[in-house]
Amino acid sequence: GLSSADAAYVSARTSTPSGPGRAGLAYPGIDLQAALTGPSYLYGLRSTPNDRTNLALVNASSSASATLRVTLYSGTAGDTRTFTLTPDTTLAPGQWLQIGKVLDLAGYTDGYARIDLVSGIGPYIAYAVFNDNTTNDGSYVGAETSLMPAEMRVVPVLVESAAYQSELVLTNPSSATQTAVLTY
Repeated sequence: GLSSADAAYVSARTSTPSGPGRAGLAYPGIDLQAALTGPSYLYGLRSTPNDRTNLALVNASSSASATLRVTLYSGTAGDTRTFTLTPDTTLAPGQWLQIGKVLDLAGYTDGYARIDLVSGIGPYIAYAVFNDNTTNDGSYVGAETSLMPAEMRVVPVLVESAAYQSELVLTNPSSATQTAVLTY
């Protein structure tokens, strides 16, 4: 009953005790009608002493299996290496799978992933979570359907305080110079 599809934003936050506080992850609600059937991309993946990336795949179909292929690309300028996870991942209807520390499988410290539906009709959902190796706080990144998103994006919260800092990562997967406009 909304006046338009962009009149509201739904998100959730999951947290758990961590040291004297809580570690958690905020993530958007997923519109299953917008689930993916073609190639998708996850950008800004990293694996460093400070951070790790987990990649998740979900078969959003309620009636058929889907097989997905994950190809990792190095994010280092000039490094053209790729790494395809084998075997391909087959998911039953409604099944979810998380691949922990996905970049470690390729030996990359940063990069991005391409997900392809290689059998089945889909739809599927793909996302990544960057976790802080000290606090276990996470940042959610949803898959994009093309190399460059055309529409505006909303970052629900950025925190800057004596105890906490937020990081905003912008990625340009193309070889052409791009311009980003940030409005606060």
